[in-house]
Amino acid sequence: MATNIKTQFSKAKQSRSQKTLDDLIDAADELVSNADPKKFTTRSLADKSGYALGTLTTRLQSVENVFLWVIEKQKDKNIQSLVKSIENFNEKKSIEDLAELIFDQVRELITKVNPKVIQFIESRFIKKDQFSSKYFHYVDPIAHALIKSQKTNTSNTFRKVTEKEAQLLIRSFIMIMERPFVEEDSIAGTSEHRRISIESFVRLFGN
Repeated sequence: MATNIKTQFSKAKQSRSQKTLDDLIDAADELVSNADPKKFTTRSLADKSGYALGTLTTRLQSVENVFLWVIEKQKDKNIQSLVKSIENFNEKKSIEDLAELIFDQVRELITKVNPKVIQFIESRFIKKDQFSSKYFHYVDPIAHALIKSQKTNTSNTFRKVTEKEAQLLIRSFIMIMERPFVEEDSIAGTSEHRRISIESFVRLFGN
Protein backbone atom coordinates (compact mmCIF):
# COMPACT_ATOMS: atom_id res chain seq x y z
CA MET A 1 0.00 0.00 0.00
CA ALA A 2 2.85 2.37 0.77
CA THR A 3 4.24 1.80 -2.71
CA ASN A 4 0.96 2.95 -4.23
CA ILE A 5 1.20 6.16 -2.25
CA LYS A 6 4.83 6.93 -3.05
CA THR A 7 4.48 6.38 -6.79
CA GLN A 8 2.29 9.47 -7.00
CA PHE A 9 5.20 11.82 -6.19
CA SER A 10 7.36 13.45 -8.84
CA LYS A 11 10.91 12.10 -8.99
CA ALA A 12 12.15 15.61 -9.73
CA LYS A 13 10.88 16.78 -6.34
CA GLN A 14 11.52 13.63 -4.33
CA SER A 15 12.80 15.36 -1.16
CA ARG A 16 9.87 17.73 -0.99
CA SER A 17 7.49 14.95 -1.95
CA GLN A 18 8.78 12.68 0.82
CA LYS A 19 8.26 15.41 3.41
CA THR A 20 4.73 15.93 2.17
CA LEU A 21 4.09 12.18 2.35
CA ASP A 22 5.50 11.98 5.87
CA ASP A 23 3.33 14.91 6.99
CA LEU A 24 0.22 13.30 5.50
CA ILE A 25 0.97 9.94 7.09
CA ASP A 26 1.51 11.61 10.49
CA ALA A 27 -1.82 13.41 10.14
CA ALA A 28 -3.59 10.20 9.07
CA ASP A 29 -2.02 8.36 12.00
CA GLU A 30 -3.47 10.90 14.43
CA LEU A 31 -6.91 10.66 12.81
CA VAL A 32 -6.82 6.85 12.94
CA SER A 33 -5.70 6.94 16.59
CA ASN A 34 -8.79 9.03 17.36
CA ALA A 35 -10.74 6.07 15.95
CA ASP A 36 -13.52 7.85 14.06
CA PRO A 37 -13.87 6.48 10.52
CA LYS A 38 -16.17 9.37 9.67
CA LYS A 39 -13.02 11.52 9.73
CA PHE A 40 -11.16 9.32 7.22
CA THR A 41 -11.79 11.86 4.47
CA THR A 42 -9.81 14.13 2.20
CA ARG A 43 -11.08 17.25 3.99
CA SER A 44 -10.18 15.91 7.45
CA LEU A 45 -6.72 14.94 6.25
CA ALA A 46 -6.25 18.38 4.71
CA ASP A 47 -7.36 20.12 7.92
CA LYS A 48 -5.14 17.95 10.12
CA SER A 49 -2.04 18.10 7.89
CA GLY A 50 -2.34 21.77 6.95
CA TYR A 51 -2.12 20.99 3.23
CA ALA A 52 -4.67 22.30 0.75
CA LEU A 53 -7.27 19.96 -0.71
CA GLY A 54 -5.73 20.50 -4.13
CA THR A 55 -2.35 19.28 -2.89
CA LEU A 56 -3.87 16.02 -1.63
CA THR A 57 -5.80 15.32 -4.80
CA THR A 58 -2.80 15.98 -7.05
CA ARG A 59 -0.18 14.25 -4.90
CA LEU A 60 -2.10 11.12 -3.92
CA GLN A 61 -3.77 8.48 -6.02
CA SER A 62 -6.16 7.73 -3.17
CA VAL A 63 -6.53 9.39 0.23
CA GLU A 64 -8.29 6.22 1.37
CA ASN A 65 -5.08 4.28 0.73
CA VAL A 66 -3.26 6.52 3.21
CA PHE A 67 -5.72 5.61 5.96
CA LEU A 68 -5.65 1.91 5.05
CA TRP A 69 -1.86 1.91 5.15
CA VAL A 70 -1.76 3.64 8.54
CA ILE A 71 -4.32 1.22 10.01
CA GLU A 72 -2.24 -1.72 8.78
CA LYS A 73 0.92 -0.24 10.34
CA GLN A 74 -0.83 0.26 13.67
CA LYS A 75 -2.13 -3.30 13.54
CA ASP A 76 1.36 -4.65 12.85
CA LYS A 77 2.68 -2.66 15.81
CA ASN A 78 0.09 -4.26 18.10
CA ILE A 79 0.96 -7.73 16.80
CA GLN A 80 4.65 -7.14 17.50
CA SER A 81 3.79 -6.01 21.02
CA LEU A 82 1.93 -9.28 21.61
CA VAL A 83 4.77 -11.31 20.06
CA LYS A 84 7.24 -9.68 22.44
CA SER A 85 5.06 -10.58 25.43
CA ILE A 86 4.87 -14.22 24.31
CA GLU A 87 8.61 -14.40 23.72
CA ASN A 88 9.23 -12.99 27.22
CA PHE A 89 6.70 -15.34 28.85
CA ASN A 90 8.01 -17.07 31.98
CA GLU A 91 9.13 -20.55 30.87
CA LYS A 92 7.95 -22.11 34.14
CA LYS A 93 4.35 -20.91 33.84
CA SER A 94 1.54 -22.99 32.29
CA ILE A 95 -0.25 -22.62 28.99
CA GLU A 96 -3.31 -21.35 30.85
CA ASP A 97 -1.19 -18.51 32.24
CA LEU A 98 -0.12 -17.68 28.69
CA ALA A 99 -3.73 -17.79 27.46
CA GLU A 100 -4.70 -15.31 30.17
CA LEU A 101 -1.82 -13.02 29.23
CA ILE A 102 -2.77 -13.11 25.54
CA PHE A 103 -6.46 -12.42 26.12
CA ASP A 104 -5.86 -9.61 28.58
CA GLN A 105 -3.33 -7.90 26.32
CA VAL A 106 -5.50 -8.23 23.23
CA ARG A 107 -8.50 -6.89 25.15
CA GLU A 108 -6.45 -3.90 26.29
CA LEU A 109 -5.23 -3.20 22.75
CA ILE A 110 -8.48 -3.72 20.91
CA THR A 111 -10.66 -1.75 23.31
CA LYS A 112 -8.62 1.30 22.31
CA VAL A 113 -9.83 0.83 18.74
CA ASN A 114 -13.28 1.79 17.53
CA PRO A 115 -14.74 -1.45 16.05
CA LYS A 116 -15.88 0.64 13.12
CA VAL A 117 -12.22 1.23 12.20
CA ILE A 118 -11.74 -2.51 11.67
CA GLN A 119 -15.09 -2.69 9.89
CA PHE A 120 -13.88 0.17 7.69
CA ILE A 121 -10.72 -1.62 6.56
CA GLU A 122 -12.51 -4.93 6.03
CA SER A 123 -15.26 -3.33 3.96
CA ARG A 124 -12.66 -1.56 1.81
CA PHE A 125 -10.73 -4.79 1.23
CA ILE A 126 -13.96 -6.51 0.21
CA LYS A 127 -14.73 -3.62 -2.14
CA LYS A 128 -11.24 -3.87 -3.66
CA ASP A 129 -11.55 -7.68 -3.88
CA GLN A 130 -8.51 -8.03 -1.59
CA PHE A 131 -10.28 -9.71 1.32
CA SER A 132 -9.18 -13.35 1.16
CA SER A 133 -7.91 -16.06 3.45
CA LYS A 134 -4.56 -14.27 3.42
CA TYR A 135 -6.14 -11.34 5.28
CA PHE A 136 -5.74 -13.28 8.53
CA HIS A 137 -2.07 -14.06 7.92
CA TYR A 138 -1.22 -10.96 9.96
CA VAL A 139 -1.37 -13.19 13.08
CA ASP A 140 1.28 -15.62 11.77
CA PRO A 141 4.10 -13.94 13.77
CA ILE A 142 2.16 -14.95 16.89
CA ALA A 143 2.33 -18.59 15.76
CA HIS A 144 6.10 -18.34 15.39
CA ALA A 145 6.41 -16.86 18.90
CA LEU A 146 4.26 -19.66 20.31
CA ILE A 147 6.53 -22.28 18.77
CA LYS A 148 9.54 -20.66 20.43
CA SER A 149 7.72 -20.52 23.76
CA GLN A 150 6.66 -24.16 23.45
CA LYS A 151 10.26 -25.27 22.96
CA THR A 152 11.58 -23.52 26.07
CA ASN A 153 8.63 -24.00 28.42
CA THR A 154 9.16 -26.46 31.27
CA SER A 155 5.60 -26.67 32.66
CA ASN A 156 4.76 -29.72 30.53
CA THR A 157 1.43 -28.12 29.62
CA PHE A 158 2.23 -27.23 26.01
CA ARG A 159 1.43 -29.60 23.17
CA LYS A 160 4.11 -29.85 20.50
CA VAL A 161 2.85 -28.47 17.21
CA THR A 162 4.49 -27.63 13.91
CA GLU A 163 4.69 -24.03 12.75
CA LYS A 164 2.10 -24.65 10.03
CA GLU A 165 -0.29 -26.18 12.55
CA ALA A 166 0.31 -23.26 14.90
CA GLN A 167 -0.51 -20.80 12.11
CA LEU A 168 -3.80 -22.50 11.33
CA LEU A 169 -4.74 -22.80 15.00
CA ILE A 170 -3.92 -19.19 15.85
CA ARG A 171 -5.99 -17.97 12.89
CA SER A 172 -8.91 -19.97 14.29
CA PHE A 173 -8.30 -18.71 17.81
CA ILE A 174 -8.22 -15.08 16.70
CA MET A 175 -11.81 -15.49 15.50
CA ILE A 176 -12.88 -16.46 19.02
CA MET A 177 -10.90 -13.74 20.74
CA GLU A 178 -11.10 -10.78 18.34
CA ARG A 179 -14.29 -11.06 16.29
CA PRO A 180 -16.77 -10.31 19.12
CA PHE A 181 -15.06 -6.90 19.50
CA VAL A 182 -15.12 -6.27 15.75
CA GLU A 183 -18.76 -7.33 15.45
CA GLU A 184 -19.73 -5.33 18.57
CA ASP A 185 -21.18 -8.46 20.17
CA SER A 186 -22.37 -7.93 23.76
CA ILE A 187 -20.12 -10.77 24.97
CA ALA A 188 -16.94 -8.95 23.89
CA GLY A 189 -14.52 -8.42 26.76
CA THR A 190 -16.77 -9.97 29.38
CA SER A 191 -15.70 -12.61 31.91
CA GLU A 192 -17.59 -15.19 29.83
CA HIS A 193 -15.71 -14.19 26.69
CA ARG A 194 -12.45 -14.38 28.61
CA ARG A 195 -13.29 -17.87 29.91
CA ILE A 196 -14.26 -19.16 26.47
CA SER A 197 -11.12 -17.71 24.88
CA ILE A 198 -8.75 -19.09 27.51
CA GLU A 199 -10.32 -22.55 27.48
CA SER A 200 -10.24 -22.61 23.68
CA PHE A 201 -6.55 -21.67 23.61
CA VAL A 202 -5.70 -24.40 26.10
CA ARG A 203 -7.63 -26.99 24.06
CA LEU A 204 -5.83 -25.92 20.87
CA PHE A 205 -2.28 -25.70 22.18
CA GLY A 206 -2.23 -27.63 25.46
CA ASN A 207 -1.59 -31.22 26.40
